[in-house]
Amino acid sequence: MKGEAKLDLNVKEGKAMAITLNLPPELEAKFAARARALGVGLDAYIQSVLENQTPDLSAPKGEGDASRLVTAEVSELEWLALNRAKYAGRWVALQGDALLAVGDSAREVYSAIAGREGTPLVTRVEPEEEIPFAGW
Repeated sequence: MKGEAKLDLNVKEGKAMAITLNLPPELEAKFAARARALGVGLDAYIQSVLENQTPDLSAPKGEGDASRLVTAEVSELEWLALNRAKYAGRWVALQGDALLAVGDSAREVYSAIAGREGTPLVTRVEPEEEIPFAGW
């Protein structure tokens, strides 16, 4: 059928998966021309385009970006629990278990970490005995 391309992709477990793409005729013609110029079939060319546009799917479970983020968040929560008494009432910036900045205001802490890569946790350390107030 015109405007569709069929291809097989190798997935993580080594099994193939069939995908049908509904492409506008102009795009299909561009892909076909590029595949011919490279001397490969349309399926192989589209597969290589998709592989180059996706992150490495072969990373072992537990070592991906999401896992690293969760590990960092858990480390930050543990740090807060361990250091609550020392920093109660102050603002802190944390990245994982690393203390990046401490201040009396959020503005002070954000100024201290300006230009830093990543997204550190910036929070006010609440004293343990205080019950959070949410309003009436």
